Amino acid sequence: MLVLSAPLVVTGIWHMLKSIIPVVTQQKITITSSEKEKKLLDQVQANQLEKKFGGTCENATDFTEPILP
Repeated sequence: MLVLSAPLVVTGIWHMLKSIIPVVTQQKITITSSEKEKKLLDQVQANQLEKKFGGTCENATDFTEPILP
C-alpha cells in the first residue's frame, strides 16, 4: 500500500503503530509526504502514471461515471 501526501498526523500514527506490526507487513506499506514521486515511480512505470503524479501519461479529465450531486 502506498499513501501519498500523508498529513503529519497520519505519519505520526504510523510511527506509533509500526512497532507492533510484523516486519513483513511493514514492508508492504509506504507512507510518504515529500518524496512521493520517487517512491511512486519505484512501484509503477512512468508511462502508466499521470503527469500530475510524476509520470508521462496524460492526466485523466474525462470520466465515464456520472458525478453525483
